[in-house]
Amino acid sequence: MVTLSKSEIDVIKKAIKDLAKELMEIYDAGDFGVSLKGGNSPVTKADTLANNRLSELLKERFPYPVISEEDPNRPALNNGACWVIDPLDGTKNFIEKDKEFSTIIALVEDRRPIFGLVYDVYNNVMYFASKDCGCFREKNGIIEKCAIDNEARKTDMVVSKHHFTELDKKLTEQVDNEDF
Repeated sequence: MVTLSKSEIDVIKKAIKDLAKELMEIYDAGDFGVSLKGGNSPVTKADTLANNRLSELLKERFPYPVISEEDPNRPALNNGACWVIDPLDGTKNFIEKDKEFSTIIALVEDRRPIFGLVYDVYNNVMYFASKDCGCFREKNGIIEKCAIDNEARKTDMVVSKHHFTELDKKLTEQVDNEDF
């Protein structure tokens, strides 16, 4: 079974925070170097930088393959352990200076999450979780364990404003009209 030590998680967290500084330099400068990838999705030099840095770090330190959102030739998710990354989730928001973009990574084994991290780059807030260790939020150097509410409650729905489809519209109308 794959596990990560606290020191390995700390290395990953530091690398992502260092990368975020570089992403914010590009963001602040506004020189994005936008081109289009498959499906007419934008890709920026920030996407490329983040992908290269994260992929290199993970390949150097861990024996698992990396499946990246930015890799047009990415392999399929199979059994075994691998990293799944979206180095700059929210590229359109990044370009529009919308402040809603993040770096996301996960370590998966046999299609089940072992470790996951979401870093809100603009707001400098990190969420990370590890199997059997819980979920945490880190902001301004303070790490707090996230409380999990297991009681039944009405379902919330989160949808992308850039990828909103007719199906999403129908589902949101259902959520507004029904108790889930």
